[in-house]
Amino acid sequence: MLIVVGTYDEILLGYNVVEIGESYQLDQVFSDHSHTGCIKTLAVSQKDVLASGSTDETIHLFNLRKMREMGILMEHTGTITWLEFYKGSHMFSCSEDGNLCIWKNFTWECLRTFKGHKSAVNCVSVHPSGKLALTVGKDKTLRTWNLLTGRSAYVTNIKKDADIVRWSPDGEIYIIICSNQITLYSTKSTTPLHETQTTGKINSVDFWGNDHLVCGGEGGQVEFFDIKDKKIVHTLDTKCNRIRGIFVTKSSSTDKESFHTLIIASSDGYIKLFHIDKSEGKITSRLVAEHNTTFRLTCLTVYDPAANKGTDNKSVSKSAKKKTDELSDSEDLEDNMYQSGDITTKKRKLKTKGSDKDHESKQHKGKASPPSVDTDSQEPQKKKKKAQKPSEISEELDTSQSIEKKKKSKKKVQIKELSKKKVKREKKSSIK
Repeated sequence: MLIVVGTYDEILLGYNVVEIGESYQLDQVFSDHSHTGCIKTLAVSQKDVLASGSTDETIHLFNLRKMREMGILMEHTGTITWLEFYKGSHMFSCSEDGNLCIWKNFTWECLRTFKGHKSAVNCVSVHPSGKLALTVGKDKTLRTWNLLTGRSAYVTNIKKDADIVRWSPDGEIYIIICSNQITLYSTKSTTPLHETQTTGKINSVDFWGNDHLVCGGEGGQVEFFDIKDKKIVHTLDTKCNRIRGIFVTKSSSTDKESFHTLIIASSDGYIKLFHIDKSEGKITSRLVAEHNTTFRLTCLTVYDPAANKGTDNKSVSKSAKKKTDELSDSEDLEDNMYQSGDITTKKRKLKTKGSDKDHESKQHKGKASPPSVDTDSQEPQKKKKKAQKPSEISEELDTSQSIEKKKKSKKKVQIKELSKKKVKREKKSSIK
C-alpha cells in the first residue's frame, strides 16, 4: 500500500506502508517537485495512474508502477479544486474557472467541458454506474450532469456554499458537506433525508462501506456518522491540529481481517494510521503508525492495487441503476463528448530514496502535440479543418514562388520594351 500526500510547499511525497508485527512503519519511496503552486487535490486510478492538481492551474500525471511522470494537462484556467477517476477509463477534474472536464485515460484527450456553474466548482462525484455526476460550487448550486448525453440534468439551489459532495458506494444516497453540516439525500427523493452537524468544519470525508461516513476537519477529531441510525456513533481524537485528508481502506475479496485501516493527513505534517473495527455494535479504533513528514500537508490519497482487484462497481444497487437509467438511453460514455485538450508529454523519473540526481526537475517550455486518439467510433460535434500534409504545404510554397518569379520576369520584359522605345525616339530626334 502506497500513501501519497500533497503539501503546501508544492511537493509530492510517497510512502510505503511496511508491516512490523502488530504495528506499521512508513518508508518514503519518492518525492516530486514539479508543481509551481500549492497542491490542492490528489486521485489514483485502478490503472496505476496518480493525478495531482495545484494552484498553478495544471494537472500532473504519474505512472506509479514505473515511477515516472507521464505528462501535464493544461485545460483549466484556474486552481484545480478536485480530481476523481472513474474506474480506469476516465478522469474528472473541476476548477475555480467554473468548468468540469472529462478526460480519456492514457490518451488524455478532453472529451467534454461542462460549463454551468457561475463561479468556482468545489467538488465532483461520479455515480458508481458512471452515468451521472454531481458538482457543487461557490454559486450555491448542486448540478446533476447526464454523462451519457453530455448535458445538465438538474440544478438545485443550496442555501450555503457546499464544499464536498459524495456518492455512497452502492449509489443509493449522496451527501453534501457545507462547513460543519452534513446533509443526506436519497436518489428516490429530492428532499433531504437528514441533517446533522459536527464539532468543527469538515475538510475531508470517506465512506466506510455503505453504513458509515467518516469525517475529519478542524480540531483534529474524526467523527463516525451512522447512515441508518442517522447519528454520530463514535468520535476519535487524533491529537492533530487540522485534518486535511481521510481515507478508509477498502476490503478485498482475499482480505480475511475484520478491521479496516483509517489513514489521515494533518496540516501539522503527520500521517497517522488507525485500525478501526465494528463488533457487537460498537466502533473501536487503535493507533498503529504515525510519521512526521515535516511539511504542511494539504491532501491525501492511497494506492492499494490488492484492494482494487475485483472492485468494478458490482455493489451498485438495482434501484440506483434504475434511477440513473431514467436519465439516459445511451450506452457509450464518450457519445457526443469529444473535444480537444492540451497536454505536454513529459517523461521524467520521480525522485526515489537515495537518488538526488533524478529529483532535478527539467522545465519544458514548449508544448508537445497530444497523443493520437482513435475517433472512428465517435463523431465530433464540430468538424475540424483537415491538417495539411507536408507535401501539400511544400507544393503550395513552390507554386507561390513560381508565381512571384513570373511576375518579376514580366516586369523585366516591360522595362526592356520601354527602354527600346526610348532609344528609338532619341535616334529619330537626332536625325531631324
